[in-house]
Amino acid sequence: VPIHQGEQFGIYPSQWPGMGGVSIALHDTLGDPWSNPSKATRLRVGSIQVMPFTHTATAGGGRTLPVSLLQTSGSIAGGALFSLQEVERRDAGFNLPISDRRASNQYLSGMLARRFGAGLSIGAVLAIADLKGVDGVSALYAGSDRVKQSGTQVDARFGLTKDYESGATLEMVAVSYRYGMTHDVRYPQTWRWPPCAACPEIGSPCQ
Repeated sequence: VPIHQGEQFGIYPSQWPGMGGVSIALHDTLGDPWSNPSKATRLRVGSIQVMPFTHTATAGGGRTLPVSLLQTSGSIAGGALFSLQEVERRDAGFNLPISDRRASNQYLSGMLARRFGAGLSIGAVLAIADLKGVDGVSALYAGSDRVKQSGTQVDARFGLTKDYESGATLEMVAVSYRYGMTHDVRYPQTWRWPPCAACPEIGSPCQ
């Protein structure tokens, strides 16, 4: 389905935000721990990131405020992220209240990693989202004037990284992803006049 969702789910920090989501070819101190949590053990200092952004998409867009924290202590590293988001449907009817034009989403992630000997690190991350609006959904229901959405997104990852003395690195990530949404769609009513019962002489359904 040709729906452009913009960067609605791009809530995680990155050193390379303008590189189109490249995640393997480039080392990303801020972003790598969220895709492979075992890489959090490569951190040398803790940091906090506040990266508000806006995005546009098919028939909508939104505003997002993600706040993330990365911390390390000895062989243990971890992080947390919380994000508030407001999405807006821009093709809705002018007579709809603001509550039917906008929806709020919340994202929460927690991560923990540990470094062992011989260059081995393991880590896990759990990300949960409470979704009330996803960009572009209204394009699936042509002619509708209201689509109420409700759902969840759960992303659980277990990562392993092995650094060899030769400089080579082995990475493995196991991912469990669950996404579920419910759409309550309303279409505007249309009225015809005169009703069919008042036009017996036409001899066919009213136009």
